[in-house]
Amino acid sequence: MQPTSYVDGCFAVLDGNEETQMTQDRLYAVRLVWVRDPGLFAEYQEKAKPILARHGVHIERWLVTETIDGDGMEKPDEIVVSWFASPAAKEAFENDPEFKKVAEIRDEAAKLVTVTGRSVFGD
Repeated sequence: MQPTSYVDGCFAVLDGNEETQMTQDRLYAVRLVWVRDPGLFAEYQEKAKPILARHGVHIERWLVTETIDGDGMEKPDEIVVSWFASPAAKEAFENDPEFKKVAEIRDEAAKLVTVTGRSVFGD
């Protein structure tokens, strides 16, 4: 069985080289979200959807937090795991003037902490 990957909304059969290259360039973002205003946050989500799609932002998982272990951090309401095709793709998304405007709604509606990184295992 050949490896497959979900790319641009469809599954593609790949030989090992394309899949390796594709995943090596990815930049993952894990966002911890503390929602202050659920109605306003829902408005942000709706307005952000077409911008996310236009920039090819892939939402891997959207989780509702159940527990947090450790000291010094309040449990976030949600955790969002997403990835960008490359660091340049993330930069283009975050510098999009339309997204910057929508991000103002997000920032009013929720507190956000983002950690980015590259995969060293998996994919």
